[in-house]
Amino acid sequence: MSGPKLDGKLDYNYWQIMMSTHLKAQNLWSFIEPGLLEGDDAGSQRRDQLALGQIHQGVDYSVFGMIAGAKTAKEAWGILMVSYKGVDRAQKSKLQTLRRFYDRCEMTSTKIVEQYFSRLTDLVNKMRLYGDEIRDGAMVEKILRTIPIKYDHIVASITESHDTQQLSVAELKGMMESHIERIEGKGEPSMEEALKS
Repeated sequence: MSGPKLDGKLDYNYWQIMMSTHLKAQNLWSFIEPGLLEGDDAGSQRRDQLALGQIHQGVDYSVFGMIAGAKTAKEAWGILMVSYKGVDRAQKSKLQTLRRFYDRCEMTSTKIVEQYFSRLTDLVNKMRLYGDEIRDGAMVEKILRTIPIKYDHIVASITESHDTQQLSVAELKGMMESHIERIEGKGEPSMEEALKS
């Protein structure tokens, strides 16, 4: 079973998370993580080569040349990290751009709640990949501040009955969708339809 492919199209940060999970599932992560298992016996060397093989399989042919000379999984991992992470400034620049999008993100009156939550969650996940530590409570507060005025009564109801700092984003989404469905009467037949049946 091979892991995800790093091919230039897939963001390195995503690949790194997926590949580290894959190596952990294969019980091979100990050959990558600094300070963990490193041994000289034949069994350890074999497992290190298995980890290196998984990394080889996880990169596209165009990327393979960078790590072809690596003798250990840890060495190959380090080469990829340095090559793709680049200078810290590039990461900070990407994070700044994502923060700008996050700050400007608001729910328009034409968007569905699910679309807004999905967009915001996607931005936050990307920001977290680049080192930002946005808490769910901060996201909940942002959502409650940036939804259209027509939902103010829902916001008031939620803030009066719940500690918003303790709410998860998923809980807030469920509450909002529940309130909106009840108000808009989705799923319920109109009075005319009910009388016809």
